[in-house]
Amino acid sequence: MKPKFLFAAGFLLLLMTTLPLFRSRPSSVDWHTDLEAAIAEARSDDKLLLTFLYTDWCGYCKQMDQVTFTDATVVDELSGDFVWLRLNAERDAAGISLNRRFRVSGFPTVLILDTEKNEINRLQGFMPPDRFRRAAQDSIRGTAAPNASL
Repeated sequence: MKPKFLFAAGFLLLLMTTLPLFRSRPSSVDWHTDLEAAIAEARSDDKLLLTFLYTDWCGYCKQMDQVTFTDATVVDELSGDFVWLRLNAERDAAGISLNRRFRVSGFPTVLILDTEKNEINRLQGFMPPDRFRRAAQDSIRGTAAPNASL
């Protein structure tokens, strides 16, 4: 009886330590932080720019980072159509410029831009993963409501 118990205990210990390795882990976005490099990649890959404008003090910006931009479905389904650009709207020169040019009134704001920096769509405020994914995909299909927000 003792060998069976040791085997079972060992098997359970092995299972408990390796099971977390098989759970799906959140994906992460491959962010660009240079506007011109992001535009060059978008042109060469025929993609749009998904531009996340954030501030350091914005709680909903942090929530987008922790919830929406780590969602595997969001990352997997949108990465084929977008180049991801992340800019601080108060510290990065390009972020400040886009913030002023597009008269951003709150954060977080995601600007969907073409390679000529024309606004295709604007997503404002925190959006949970499924809603964000659908709104971004609507931008590609041209069915987006201008200034979509929660």
